[in-house]
Amino acid sequence: MEIKAPTSRFNPTDLREFLDKKAQEAEQDHDDGDTDDYTAATTSTVLHEQEPFETFKSRVALLCFHEFGNATVIIERMRGGTYNRITAITVTPLPPRPLSVPWLCSFLRTHESQTKQLHPKYYILRALRRCRSNDWGLAYDAPTLEFACSIFGSVVPRLVRINPHSDNVLLRPYTIQERLPGQNLSCIWKSLTMAQKECALRIIVRLTRKLQTVQGSAAGVIARTDPSKHFNTMNTPQIHTFNPGDRYTPRSIGPSTGPAVPQTTLQFMQHQAQRWSKQEEHDGLPTQQKWRQFITITQSLHDTGYLPNDDKFYFCHLDLYPRNLLVDVIDTATLKLTGVLDWDADFAHFCPKFVAFRAPFWLWLDKDADESDERLATVEPADPDLLRLKRLWEECAGAEWMRYAFAPEYVIARRMFVRLRDGMGRVGNWEDVVSIVRDWQALRFDERFGTVGMFGNDGDGCASVESGGKKVPALREMLVEIAHTNQRSRRLPSEHVYNVEHIHAPSSLLRIQRLSDKSCTICNTVHNSYTYPTYTLTLP
Repeated sequence: MEIKAPTSRFNPTDLREFLDKKAQEAEQDHDDGDTDDYTAATTSTVLHEQEPFETFKSRVALLCFHEFGNATVIIERMRGGTYNRITAITVTPLPPRPLSVPWLCSFLRTHESQTKQLHPKYYILRALRRCRSNDWGLAYDAPTLEFACSIFGSVVPRLVRINPHSDNVLLRPYTIQERLPGQNLSCIWKSLTMAQKECALRIIVRLTRKLQTVQGSAAGVIARTDPSKHFNTMNTPQIHTFNPGDRYTPRSIGPSTGPAVPQTTLQFMQHQAQRWSKQEEHDGLPTQQKWRQFITITQSLHDTGYLPNDDKFYFCHLDLYPRNLLVDVIDTATLKLTGVLDWDADFAHFCPKFVAFRAPFWLWLDKDADESDERLATVEPADPDLLRLKRLWEECAGAEWMRYAFAPEYVIARRMFVRLRDGMGRVGNWEDVVSIVRDWQALRFDERFGTVGMFGNDGDGCASVESGGKKVPALREMLVEIAHTNQRSRRLPSEHVYNVEHIHAPSSLLRIQRLSDKSCTICNTVHNSYTYPTYTLTLP
């Protein structure tokens, strides 16, 4: 027997009975191995171990009854993200019943006001896929969204409702935000003209420039200090420190998070490394040596002028990709920005300057490239259209932004920041940490790292050149010196002879092509497009 969903005028008891029956049906279908179109449509739901959308939709209907009262509700499934299940809701208020109090009050309003009140309203429901313990929850997401709204106004969705707990009909924390107009930029990117893509690039530059004006004296996430007060751009919000480990850090280790104090970039990075080292030591993770290496690298960045003491911290949106931008297509050369999405505290927080001045290099990456791999930022694309976008960004960005975006020291610093924020203990993070230290050694060799065990079991990666039993400057530094010397005269040598006995270079940074027993070609695959050419080294 087919079960009919309650109509728009329903009572909660009917809907709860409907939910229970549909849940039983879904469970029976699963047991029977049903492979119909409905089951196929729930692939992403199954991936995240969530209930099917059909039953979840009924929970949303009950939620809407509690939140919006007497209204007709249309519920649509939308593509969600890793952390949130996204549902579109259209709410059309119903006229009040005759002789009711709302009906009588309606005569006190103007006709225009009465008509506007009955217009459909569009919302987005964002429900957490699971209650997270290691990531920032709604207690930080909500004030971050409100702060972003105070900066950008109507292109940031307004927060309508928030429930940070799981004791509700959805059985999970959720927010309801207004739904902004426009098309998702990622969905239409391939169909855009080159002029429209250039317009999108300029929009992203303006967005980032606006973010770069919002500065503070501490790094961390935005916290709400007084729920009754709204943010304004004249005041810097309360900042809490990034959270090492989970939210149940023992008191003997210290608080997992709390109000951040003013710091220099050097102080922040070294202190955060110390906090993580202490936390992961408590968790039984052997990462303390790597955290000490991060502290040493940070000190070197400071000593060489890359981390000035007067640098501020900047409000950043670290997921500013096409999937989080909404636009209207005006004509064949013009786009209008209508929305900037995903202001979760996981992605939007106060960061060091070198993070805020990251390049939007996804604009000129090949379609199969990793959009998060910082080392690809300086690669010159072979496609002429992609190269044109890179050149346009360089023209719009200017010298300071380009220096922070492309200098290899800042590339490594940004990779370190991710680990300083998220730790080393998760799957895949350890390999990234080892790669960061090796790449630093290839860039600026540090003898303190050149001992057995500093790079794991192999002990390589020092990228040093030995001559007569003595270590000379790292191969990478020698290439940098040659490049800088010859760029002044516009003469770049195609061959250079070194009196060396042995060369070490990490394959993650340099590509070595052996030509013979006495010759090899060293090609910097990461930064070749920025300052460094390819060299042939002849060994004696």
